[in-house]
Amino acid sequence: MMIKHMLTMMRKVKVCVISVFFFVGIFVSYLQAGIVVRPQYLFIDAPSKSGVLTISNSGEGTIEVTIDLRYGYHTTDDTGKIIVMMPDELQSDDRSMVNWIRAYPSRFILGPSESQGVRIFANPPSGMSPGEYWAKMIVTPKVSKSVVEKNKRGPAIEMITVVTVPLHYRVKPAVTGIEMLGVKDISRNGGMVKSVASFKRVGNASFWGTLQCRVLNNAGRVVGTADRNLVVYKDLKLILEIPTDFSGGGPFTLELTAVTKRTDIRSNLLINAEPQRWTFPITIQ
Repeated sequence: MMIKHMLTMMRKVKVCVISVFFFVGIFVSYLQAGIVVRPQYLFIDAPSKSGVLTISNSGEGTIEVTIDLRYGYHTTDDTGKIIVMMPDELQSDDRSMVNWIRAYPSRFILGPSESQGVRIFANPPSGMSPGEYWAKMIVTPKVSKSVVEKNKRGPAIEMITVVTVPLHYRVKPAVTGIEMLGVKDISRNGGMVKSVASFKRVGNASFWGTLQCRVLNNAGRVVGTADRNLVVYKDLKLILEIPTDFSGGGPFTLELTAVTKRTDIRSNLLINAEPQRWTFPITIQ
């Protein structure tokens, strides 16, 4: 998940006063520190106890990269926006792996277009309960001091993109599933069916899969379709928008199916669960 910070470094500028203030000779430089991390998630199991991610410098300047590890997981706020929870105090259902993992190297320098592999090592305590344990790898790039020193004229704005990568450690048997907490505000809006769906994860591991959204007409024919990637650590709220052909007339039905399949993740990394299907009538406005 991307989190953008703007750090402003103000340096001395000349000011000329002639009845009003004018700024003379101000040069504003934009120093951007950008990175790409692959893969965007990491699953580690008991036999391997390690995994590797590759961090690449996507900017034009040299950057200093720092790796931090914290407990955290994705969820959504009341508006359905994806957020990252990083609580300072753990609850009874928090399964943290932060105390027994480390990243190497945790600090390094990357020139333009250069890459660095970072290995995550796990040293779990004995007698762990089955299930999945979580952490976040926080990757922070910063424009190197040598690049900053070259930027002597005027104010400078440093654009920093911080990347968080979800880490998972699985102890067998790890099982997952999903339940629907509810659907509300199902309606037609122009050529769209819109709705808000809420889910919770069941089992001892996060649910990774796809939510297949279908709109059926009165003959049972599919007239609208949209798929959403679905990741549920604890609970999740999704804002759904499904392009739909309403020309054949209603009534219409919304069908939602959650499956443990993804086009962007190898099947051996997914924990299988029985598909879940729900149907709801659509209100025409």
